[in-house]
Amino acid sequence: MRVLIHPGFHKTGTTSLQRGAEAEHAVLAPRLRLVLPHDIEPVNFAARRVSVGANAKRIAAFRAAVTEFAQGIDPGDPRPLLVSSEHLCGLLPGRKSVTTYAAAPELLGQMAEVLSDHLPNPSLSIWFTTRAPEAWLKSLYWQLLRSQRVTEGSEQFANRFRDAADLGAIVAMVAERLAGQADVSSTRLEDCGGDPLGPLGVALDRLGVSSAGLRPLARQNVQPAEAAADLLALNRSDLDDEALSAAKTALLTRLRKAGQTRAG
Repeated sequence: MRVLIHPGFHKTGTTSLQRGAEAEHAVLAPRLRLVLPHDIEPVNFAARRVSVGANAKRIAAFRAAVTEFAQGIDPGDPRPLLVSSEHLCGLLPGRKSVTTYAAAPELLGQMAEVLSDHLPNPSLSIWFTTRAPEAWLKSLYWQLLRSQRVTEGSEQFANRFRDAADLGAIVAMVAERLAGQADVSSTRLEDCGGDPLGPLGVALDRLGVSSAGLRPLARQNVQPAEAAADLLALNRSDLDDEALSAAKTALLTRLRKAGQTRAG
């Protein structure tokens, strides 16, 4: 059984891969078993809790959630299995107390052990999408400006999360943790541009699944050029939380409509 786990990272084309795969489900279904974040929410929830603070109880809860997922996999189905969920590396850095993906090696090591115990002779691969540090930090900053009251300038923010941006170091740590259990590899988002399906095309190629009949994917979560400065100004304002949320929603709606007008 060929199994490819795509555990993110966040901000590395994961949304494009997942939405593209879901949009093409009818074409892919005869060729591929697809598991997306909403299919394994108990696993995601348990992984996020481990990333906030690992202890024996939380790790056991994660293993239990993965075990329940594994028990639902049909061992007689000949189609390869693709599992894509960025939550398998834990919370996005900047959420709660999480500052890096340091929990990823333990989470993926535990997941690989459970899957190997419950699936018949699996060929297990862990494949990450990564991104150049500065581009990743810019995207992370944009995400947190939208969802939190971040008031740091971009340079100060980048300095605070510099370690988190070293995604290659986390991949290396996962590879060391899973040596002998799974093949671990990564592809930079910047290197996926030659495939009309982006990261989804790379994932399908790794599983030996044909991409014939699939439509090229549109980019997701594109950041308007002026949005970060405008969001920062709002976050630094004296608006209360409710008014700030409404102002952000109005700003993003206006920018999205303006982008659609320009594209049209």
